[in-house]
This record gives sequence, C-alpha cells and structure tokens, in this order.
Amino acid sequence: MVATRCPGVPVLTGSSYRLGEEALVDEQLVLVTPPEHRLAPTPRLALADLRDEPFVCLPPDSGLRTIVKEAADAEGFEPSVPFETHGPNSIRELVSASLGVALLARSAASSPGPPVTIHTVDPTPAHPPIGLIHHRDRRLSPAAQTCRRPPGPGRSQGSSRLTNLLRRRWWRSARARERPPTGCATGGAAGGSGVR
Repeated sequence: MVATRCPGVPVLTGSSYRLGEEALVDEQLVLVTPPEHRLAPTPRLALADLRDEPFVCLPPDSGLRTIVKEAADAEGFEPSVPFETHGPNSIRELVSASLGVALLARSAASSPGPPVTIHTVDPTPAHPPIGLIHHRDRRLSPAAQTCRRPPGPGRSQGSSRLTNLLRRRWWRSARARERPPTGCATGGAAGGSGVR
C-alpha cells in the first residue's frame, strides 16, 4: 500500500497493529497561481504575499487544508478558501481558471495539466513524504520490495522510473475518483484526517 503520512495523524504502528511504515519519496509544497496573476513573474514568494487572495484547497478535514491553515497562521493570517475540491488535479484546474491560488505538491503542480505558474514558497511548509505502509508479519510483494530498495548507482528515490510510474498511475487514478469541484463558504474546523 502506498500512502501519505500527514502531520497530526498517527499511522498505526507498533506490535499491536503489526504495521510498519517507511518514507520512500520526499515531496515539496509549492505555491501555484494563474499564469496571468500579478505575482506570476516572481519565482519565490512568501505565503503572506497572498494573504488577500482566495485559496483553492481540499476540504477542512484534509491534511493539505491543515498544512495551509498552519502555514498561514505562522504568517499571521487566516486564508480565505471560497472553493474546495477533492483532489490535486481539480485544485490545479480551478487555479488555472483564475478562481484562486493554492499550495500544491510539486509533483501535482508540474505534471501535465492546465497551465499554472509555480512559485517556491519561503519558508516552505513541511509536506509528508510518500511512504510505504506494510504488514510486518507478511512478505512484501516484489513491487513493494522494489519501492523499498535504497538508492544506488544510477537510481535516486526522487527520480527513479518506478517512483515516477507510481506517481503517474496514482494521479491518474486519483483524477478518476475525484468529484466535481464545489463552491462553498469558508468555515469549519480544520482537522487532519489525511491528504486526499
């Protein structure tokens, strides 16, 4: 099972659950803006530079929403989130349509899709790594063993063919599962049940 661990969400580990977890690939958050946005020419931005902008994000119970809220709190503002959606591809589509700005994983922001401008965030909010969660008492499948193999000559975790293949397949399947985006009012408690 490939999963993402979110801040504040415990992954059930230990002998009572017999589950193990291993980080496989680090992920970085970036700011995305519409190509014609006033800050599009600026490659590096602070989140506070966008304090008056509408944000597009996942629902309040998602890990990404928690990360956005905590990063904005650290910069001294409450983000306005007039549009929520259920996946990174929809976030990108809404930003490309000039409905807001967003924090997004670099892999989602730089994958094929509607045009957006990618900015480095300073300081960069932490994003959980993509990881492997497995049953400790069972043998790993050959695919899981390949993912787990440490980098060697000519193979780095962030750029291996297998990692890129897994990312492409995961994003494709995530897009197929997405519900259409919905507009909604801001509010609600920002939980942390996981990045969707």
